[in-house]
Amino acid sequence: EMPKRSARKILKGGLIILLVISIAFASGLAYLKERIDTLWYPRKFQSEVEDASARFGVEPNLIYAIIKAESDFTETAVSSVGAIGLMQVLPDTFILDIREHIGLENARSAVLFEAQENILAGTYYFAHWYDHFNIVYEMDDPTVEALAAYNAGISNVWKWLEDDTLSDWKGLFVEEIPFEETREYVKRVLEYKEKYDALYGSSTMSTGRISEALCYRYAKRYGEAYKIDPRLVMAIVKAESSFNPSDVSKS
Repeated sequence: EMPKRSARKILKGGLIILLVISIAFASGLAYLKERIDTLWYPRKFQSEVEDASARFGVEPNLIYAIIKAESDFTETAVSSVGAIGLMQVLPDTFILDIREHIGLENARSAVLFEAQENILAGTYYFAHWYDHFNIVYEMDDPTVEALAAYNAGISNVWKWLEDDTLSDWKGLFVEEIPFEETREYVKRVLEYKEKYDALYGSSTMSTGRISEALCYRYAKRYGEAYKIDPRLVMAIVKAESSFNPSDVSKS
């Protein structure tokens, strides 16, 4: 009887040791996977991303996701159509539609090879279209539409939104986006955004500030109506409220 009890104790001890080893191994694998994921989904250029995020009201994780999809964090990337840098901004788009809105009125497109300027330009451009669909189409979260405009151009997205087979009142059907490149691009960015949220936590903006891109649109509209430089309007808004519509003066 004694040898049997000893054998059972040894077997029980062995099972416990095996269980502990298995748990440790599984934990090690989970840690290793997380480490690999953080390498695959890095948060490079963090200060530049956070600055652009605060300035234009775009979630940091979404900016990281766009950068990963556009250039995989390569500052010197140039596409076959000439888009430049981390967020693949076209030189003509930068010169005609972006630079004056981000304080770079006289800058040449070469600055798009610089991380700070490129991230500001790309984030502004995304925020511009996000605000457009949010206001004009009254969409609660037009991330898909803004991404599609960022990739395929606004005129194409306008046409798609007029087609009942491609969209409804909520917005575009992602799987029905006609351009394969744009369809896969939108899906890829959304997937990357989910990965970043899972790894680092959701980064929803809750500052109460409005996007500078949106503010500039109104500054330009009313500035033209009343013959006031919109940059002066922006400077006053920034000095008085830091783009926070709920700000209340203490005086």
